[in-house]
Amino acid sequence: MNPLQALFKKRETGPRPDLAAFVPGGADAARADVLLVSGATPPAGDHLAADLAGCVVRRHEPAGAEGVPFREDDGRRLPAREAGWRAIVLLDVLDRVLEPSFALRAAAESLAPGGSLVVIQQVAPYYIEARGAWNALARLRDARHTWTPTRRQVRALCGDAGFTRETEALWDEDAGVLTVLRPDTEHLVRLYVTALEASGLVRDGRTSVRRLGLVLRPGVA
Repeated sequence: MNPLQALFKKRETGPRPDLAAFVPGGADAARADVLLVSGATPPAGDHLAADLAGCVVRRHEPAGAEGVPFREDDGRRLPAREAGWRAIVLLDVLDRVLEPSFALRAAAESLAPGGSLVVIQQVAPYYIEARGAWNALARLRDARHTWTPTRRQVRALCGDAGFTRETEALWDEDAGVLTVLRPDTEHLVRLYVTALEASGLVRDGRTSVRRLGLVLRPGVA
């Protein structure tokens, strides 16, 4: 069993869904009008992006001419498409911005009428000690990381941003924590992982990642 699974509510989860089915039109629809914005730390999320092959892909970065705004006074927006995007997929983006509700609303501005926003987000454990450890490790591994929310917090953020949930899925994944390390913090990550191994939160350099998938429609929550 993944070491962090005991800190989540295990009964909530199911198998990982085929994310292509999350995009309106079904798994066989063309995706040239679907935008995937990925904030996932490589190689995490690569297998999820593979489910959505054919999408227009943008990497979420804290700076640049285009992108999900980092905070409310950030004037950046996602790339425009004349007819709007049929769907926009945000993969591990909500914990890479300071104001997620604003980022969600800004993404919705680029949708075509009737379009959907798909949020695929790793979520933190409910238990506060494990949540703090999770976020400290994530920040050491990825400088873009701000704070990973729980499932309940993601749902609240989407409601506050004016979205209605149409589809929801929750699943667990096994993940390595010693891959693609930042050169400036690699020594700290290794020290911290050793401490977490002693606590049982990490085992053999691996831990459990829980992901939430939501299909959202703009409107009154």
